[in-house]
Amino acid sequence: MPHLSEPLTFLFTDVEGSVRLWATDTSGTARSFERHDKLIRSTITLHNGRVFGTAGDSFRGAFLNPEDAVAAAIACQEGLAAMDWGEGPALRVRMGLHRGSATERDGDYLGPVPNTASRVEALGHGGQILMTSEVERAIDASFLWLGEYRLRDVPEPVSIYQIGDGHFSSLRQVNPALSSLPNLSNELFGRQQEVAQIRERLASSSVVTLTGYGGCGKTRLALEVAHQELPSRPDGCYFVDLSAVVEQSEFPVAVASAIRLTLTGSDPVRQILEFLTNRDALIVLDNCEHLVDMCAEFVLEFMQRCKATFLITSRQRLDIDGEQIVLVTPLRHDAPDSPAVALFSDRATTANPDIDASDLDPELVQEICSRIDGIPLAIELAAARVAVLSPAAILERMEDRFRLLSGGRQRRKRRTLEDTLDWSYGLLDPDEQQLFRRCGVFSGSFGLNAASSVSGFEEYQVIDLLQSLVVKSLVSSTRSEGITRFHLLETVRAYAIDRLDENDELHEARQLHLSFFGKMARSHSWAEACDISRSRELRIDWSNLSAALEWAATTARWRLAADMAFGCQGLWEHQVSATEGRRWITQILEELDSDSEANAEADSDSEGEFAIDLPRRIDQLRLNVALLAMQLDDFKTMHHYLLPLDESASPVPAAQALGFRAFTRIRHSRTEALDLLERADALVRRHNLGPEAATPSLWSRGTLALYDARFHDAMPHLEHAYRLARTEQATTTHGVIAGLACASNLVLLGRPNNALVVLDSGSWESVWDSSGVVRALALLDLGKASEAATLIVDFAHQALLGRLSRMSNDALVGFAALALSRGEHDRAWELLIDAVTPRTPASIGLAEGLADRVGRGNELRQLHRKRSVPLSSLDASAALRRELSRLSGE
Repeated sequence: MPHLSEPLTFLFTDVEGSVRLWATDTSGTARSFERHDKLIRSTITLHNGRVFGTAGDSFRGAFLNPEDAVAAAIACQEGLAAMDWGEGPALRVRMGLHRGSATERDGDYLGPVPNTASRVEALGHGGQILMTSEVERAIDASFLWLGEYRLRDVPEPVSIYQIGDGHFSSLRQVNPALSSLPNLSNELFGRQQEVAQIRERLASSSVVTLTGYGGCGKTRLALEVAHQELPSRPDGCYFVDLSAVVEQSEFPVAVASAIRLTLTGSDPVRQILEFLTNRDALIVLDNCEHLVDMCAEFVLEFMQRCKATFLITSRQRLDIDGEQIVLVTPLRHDAPDSPAVALFSDRATTANPDIDASDLDPELVQEICSRIDGIPLAIELAAARVAVLSPAAILERMEDRFRLLSGGRQRRKRRTLEDTLDWSYGLLDPDEQQLFRRCGVFSGSFGLNAASSVSGFEEYQVIDLLQSLVVKSLVSSTRSEGITRFHLLETVRAYAIDRLDENDELHEARQLHLSFFGKMARSHSWAEACDISRSRELRIDWSNLSAALEWAATTARWRLAADMAFGCQGLWEHQVSATEGRRWITQILEELDSDSEANAEADSDSEGEFAIDLPRRIDQLRLNVALLAMQLDDFKTMHHYLLPLDESASPVPAAQALGFRAFTRIRHSRTEALDLLERADALVRRHNLGPEAATPSLWSRGTLALYDARFHDAMPHLEHAYRLARTEQATTTHGVIAGLACASNLVLLGRPNNALVVLDSGSWESVWDSSGVVRALALLDLGKASEAATLIVDFAHQALLGRLSRMSNDALVGFAALALSRGEHDRAWELLIDAVTPRTPASIGLAEGLADRVGRGNELRQLHRKRSVPLSSLDASAALRRELSRLSGE
């Protein structure tokens, strides 16, 4: 909770000319700074001070005793003077001290007193220590009085004293005539790294352009940089606001006014050029996006003929030789202690002095900041509403964000979020506006083909238009593994949706979006729909696929939704959420079963090669939702959807359903399981069905033998199932379960090398993956205990991350095997009991086979068979944490 501190003495330090040192000798400067940082930090601590902040190359220390602060400053300078800098440059450090009370918040100090200490430090030169009269009066010694000085953002003149009798140039006070920078009225949050980066670029380049979304804080960042540059710019820093400039003739007038030059001739650009020719000045050209060509021409001429440096803010780069680009992104908003939350809290307490920052729920504020994408302008506008609304009420109204963030009574004085986006949108040509609007229909990121499908333009037009929108900071692009993706901030997307609706294009755009992602999702076969590799490819588009399904449901296109849901099976099994898949398929089946008109509409909605009779599609979906329920350990729902498939006219889902039902009956009724398997095999033979129908009954028959400890009998079925699954072009759950069960059975047969061959032959990236445990057991049997232990520990840590329900149970099987390899039979048995019921057929078989090795296999099998607690209640993560803790203490 923020509070006013007792009087403290603040010591601020900064390295002179550090930006240029970094630009000329990066590695040497880095070594010098290592020595500098260690000396400053240790010296402050040694003199009873506390380092409460660093920024770039500066330190901020606080001392209860002012004499300690002065002694620390003197000791720092003496240590720096005596320092052996090796091959790095010698660093000269200026220091400033001021005394008083400050607002303490989370270990930091805020307010006028530390700000004044910073301004005092900025007056000095390398090797010089300055202090105010507040410090001088608290010390029983005499110091050199340098006079009274005006400090930036400090209302009254300040008396400055120098510690020591060194001779230095005149203090680096700022001449008001050499600046037209607006005052900094508030604190900048979360931009320290960007400030340092921009200043480094300015040291080596004549023009640096800050680009980014409207409202992301380019102007405020540029002003911060300019104020920090001011003491080292002998000819000043000037701010040119171009937002109101429309005509070309107004441009030089705005520049001349900012640099305090009176235009007298007929050629104003030439007069400005002559004025700046030999001046080391920084010119900030703010809001250039509507004057890009004019600014580019102006800056190019000056780059060639004068010393002035330009800092540009624009949503579009100037695109000239020598231009350095810095992309200004929204503030980080991923945690309650993020800069976005700090900004909101600061501005909220300003808007409503009756509240304290500690009264604000950081998680609620974080949610607000996330909903507006961490855009500083939007955060400030939202925080201003705290004057009349609670944060919870602000969050409730976020759907209508443009009215909420309208600026209130200050609208005429302050740009609103919608004003900012209107400005950017108005600068686009009609084609760019159309593509920008259409991009609003995407949820999350999208690719070039998707943009082409909804835009109404051909591909190469879209390439050009997208490039332009990226350059103009309305669309972002990212590149990963050779693939470029595009996205809009959610706030920008909401604006684009409003423009779509305003132009009566929203329905058409959603239809085109549905058509594109409907084709992406739909699949020719069950194996393709369940393919694990395909599911990884679809994962990147899940948010758009979900939005397309929502639109299909909204427009009652249930047949198309059914085709998409069938094609998303692998995505729901392995990448997104089985719960989400179950929800969608259940809703679609209810609609198709209950609404004959929807069925008729759905039948007419088939498209070409994807056309399939509706009863068959319904049976396929029943099978799929049953498999998702099985993954969620919801066997009641699973059987609810599998039992009707006995009457299916389509033999493929019928055979698969029988195979899966048999698997779930193995531990309860061997007779019933065998009957189901015989019926499944009869269907496969009668209709000459392929791998997707035949494999489930094969690996289920093998699992039955594995659970009976008939390992030799299990082997032919499991090998056949795995071999058959691998004949398909896709990698499905069938292949994963069969392959891992096959490898596990080989371990139990005493053939670890053969087990490793199976494990090396396939990919196991599936929710059913227990390959780490199976491989570890094979390695243990080969005497490679160290490799096995590493695998098991890694698997255990993944399990505790919640990657898979009951993965912890499988991990305990691995630890039981480790205990067994050390001869700790009792410990191995305890761990097998703690594992309760492992997750997969492979790991269940391994657990029971390990129990055989301690003479208790049948006992564990009986425990597994008689278990009545639902599988979903049997997570062993607590036992796994205990085991990891026990092992770490050994």
